[in-house]
Amino acid sequence: NAILADLDWIGLDELNKRAAMLTRVDRKYALDEATASAILSSLPEDALVLKIDGQVSQGYASTYYDTPDMDSYLLTALKRTRSYLSSGASFLEVKTRGPRGVTVKKRMSISWDEAGAPLAGERRAWVAGKVEKTGYGHLVPALEPVLAGSYERNTLLLPGGQGRATVDTKLTWRSLRTDGTEVARPDLV
Repeated sequence: NAILADLDWIGLDELNKRAAMLTRVDRKYALDEATASAILSSLPEDALVLKIDGQVSQGYASTYYDTPDMDSYLLTALKRTRSYLSSGASFLEVKTRGPRGVTVKKRMSISWDEAGAPLAGERRAWVAGKVEKTGYGHLVPALEPVLAGSYERNTLLLPGGQGRATVDTKLTWRSLRTDGTEVARPDLV
């Protein structure tokens, strides 16, 4: 946060106008804090950091859905609810693979109390409609909440329309299937 707090900032509405990134190429890297700090220290001066209510770090909570056989995970189709703790918004999201490895994310606004709840009614039908063309619609009836995760996120708008980058810290996950095993990785970025 100390490195990013020195950057000029951008608001959420402007960030979404300039780079909503609902269709994108995802690349994810797990780094130690020293490596992440070195990379962030070399950002171009005209990179912008998202600021909401004066804060450059936003809290997120996600619940991931899968079948008992982990089909969604194995097929790299992702269904989840995500709550944006800073704004109070919650969404049901489906991520699928598009042409040439592009990630395509579709989302529907849901109420705060629906986030993480079992899929039912119109929510389950919405998910089925989004994955039907992938050939995996038959798996939707078996989807159940399996994993809860939370983290702090900093979002960057890269110069010249090159895209967005996110930096996640304070990573924790908890199994919703069995004994509620929790894993925390404060050492990862």
